[in-house]
Amino acid sequence: MLLAMITWAFYSIFIKQHTWKFPTYGALLVMAVIAIIIFIPLLTIEMDHYRSINWSWEVISGLAYLGVFPSLIALIAYNKGIEAIGPSRASVFLNLIPVFTMLGAVIFLREQITWIQLIGTSFVIFGVLITNRAK
Repeated sequence: MLLAMITWAFYSIFIKQHTWKFPTYGALLVMAVIAIIIFIPLLTIEMDHYRSINWSWEVISGLAYLGVFPSLIALIAYNKGIEAIGPSRASVFLNLIPVFTMLGAVIFLREQITWIQLIGTSFVIFGVLITNRAK
């Protein structure tokens, strides 16, 4: 987990310093190709597990959804945020992920919101607003 956070920090700084060299979508394409190259050997190691999966339409469409919405669109929005306000201020918005997850669970899964979730959500939103307020 620590290595993932360090890698994300370097990514955020790199994107800010090099956005003028690459269009956003071009940089994402390069990152996707690099990720595919890295993960293909790992896929071959885990191939026995994937053979046991029932590759139904629901599974394939679920994977496609995960690849487009939480991954691609979120990364594009994050990169645009870095371009607009810089990596340190944009990274604060990552704290809103649990808030949007909760809202998605309420909308799509008909989950009930608890008081502790509302209190936590208010703390997160308040923290993001304080951190990013104009100085």
